[in-house]
Amino acid sequence: MNTLQYIDTEWLCACDPADGGRLTRLCWRGTDLLTEPDPDFVPGEGFESRPVYGYDDCYPCVARQEGIPDHGCCWDMQPECAVLDDGLSCVFVFPDGVCLHRRLRFGAGELTWMFRIENPSDTEVQAQHVMHALMPPSVILSIRAPLCAECVDSLHDESISPEAARTPLVLCPEGKARMLLLRGVEAGDVEMDLCNGQRLRILFDRHIFPTLGLWMDRGGYPAHAARQELAVEPIPGPSGDLTEAVCRGQALTIPARGQLDWEIEWRLTGM
Repeated sequence: MNTLQYIDTEWLCACDPADGGRLTRLCWRGTDLLTEPDPDFVPGEGFESRPVYGYDDCYPCVARQEGIPDHGCCWDMQPECAVLDDGLSCVFVFPDGVCLHRRLRFGAGELTWMFRIENPSDTEVQAQHVMHALMPPSVILSIRAPLCAECVDSLHDESISPEAARTPLVLCPEGKARMLLLRGVEAGDVEMDLCNGQRLRILFDRHIFPTLGLWMDRGGYPAHAARQELAVEPIPGPSGDLTEAVCRGQALTIPARGQLDWEIEWRLTGM
């Protein structure tokens, strides 16, 4: 594995260009914010055929579509990546000429995830992009999610009360897994209490991402090799299904010969 590393006095971030531009490590003041590879990994199919850990980009959707694999296409690509003075950058170029840019800018107690989709064609492009940042539950003490209009657990096809979804960790005990979709969030703001007295706040634009996905796996998924992981996933659509997002008018729309830019902030405080 030929990784690139960004290191400063607070942050350490490692990226593997040959493995879909995966972030293999993200550490702030000694706390690892992403999961590590499982030494006993058992391969599955598609996205599950490679070790599932760290961070991946899901584009142009998450759910499997015709011609698009599960969790999108990025994980099976080799983007152009570089270390910058203040972070890391990756550029994914797709067969249709569309380019996805991911830039990480690190600061004091702050990580800005900067994204851009460039569309060189004469027709608009509709797509989804979802951050797949898998965090270890062992470092997360609590989560406070925003109030939403409705919430469903798509893994079990179960409705959850919006108020219960605001403190989601209690909904997923050891041995279980849940995929909560908080639709119509009132704010793009999630707070997480971490170990060692640290706190992570995730900020996103709810007008671009009207749904907040909360993936919680406490050893309940997948059946052949259950994992321990948690992810906070702003979603441009009611789910990770691109067709549904387009039908609801919530997909990302990149104009012909144009581009779309957005940012997601991770702010950290504590020791």
